[in-house]
Amino acid sequence: MREVKRVRGGDGSSAEQFFRSFWPAVGPAVTGLYARTPVETRFLIRVLGLRRGDRVLDVPCGFGRHSLELARRGIRALGVDLNPRFIAEACGRARLEGVPAEFRVGDMRRLRLRAGFDAAINLFSSLGYYGEAMDQAFLRALCRALRPGGRVLLQVVNRDFIIHHLAPRMRYQAGPVRVREVRSFDLATSVVTTRWEASRGQRRWTGTLGLRVYAYHELVRMLEQTGLRVTGAWADFDRRPAVLGSRWFVLRGERARR
Repeated sequence: MREVKRVRGGDGSSAEQFFRSFWPAVGPAVTGLYARTPVETRFLIRVLGLRRGDRVLDVPCGFGRHSLELARRGIRALGVDLNPRFIAEACGRARLEGVPAEFRVGDMRRLRLRAGFDAAINLFSSLGYYGEAMDQAFLRALCRALRPGGRVLLQVVNRDFIIHHLAPRMRYQAGPVRVREVRSFDLATSVVTTRWEASRGQRRWTGTLGLRVYAYHELVRMLEQTGLRVTGAWADFDRRPAVLGSRWFVLRGERARR
């Protein structure tokens, strides 16, 4: 069995080991991500007001599924992720299809990009693995990367949903992958710790990951403190309005035009 080093969200320690070792092996099968990509991308284009030729920053981009789908529609996308395997796969797909997507290996904690992007996206609850101070610094970096009037779209799991609906144990089959999850929630830190066990044939993986989950008011405050005014909030990519019991929050923030 392959053991992935334990990491905690909310205290500044690194989640790299989890995403380098465990997630590439089982993530896509567990989450069924690719099937949702076209619907999610249509939502992105609509609520961000994207047009052909616009520049979009996607970080962390994972396998590049959103960047590639945006590029297929004539939008110039730059995807950044710390996992070289993800980036290599995304680059290969972009070359094969001849679409205007660019990919780079990079760490969201050390994002250094010049302003000029029309939009930036941070999806699938990618905020919360490195501590509150680092999350705030990352949002500031996203804001700096935008042109004046540029927009950010942030998708995060809702802390209040987790408090009321956290399942301590789950077992399920995701395609060829069998998964067991054991979860706990720390009220003092709002960190969800999940112990994963997955198997596919004779292969086994385990990993533990901590995620700082945020309430709606915390997200609004963080965005506003980085210079992003919240201009939209939804419960998911189907454009239902965000409410207290929403599983997800999808927030749109806009940089000032001056």
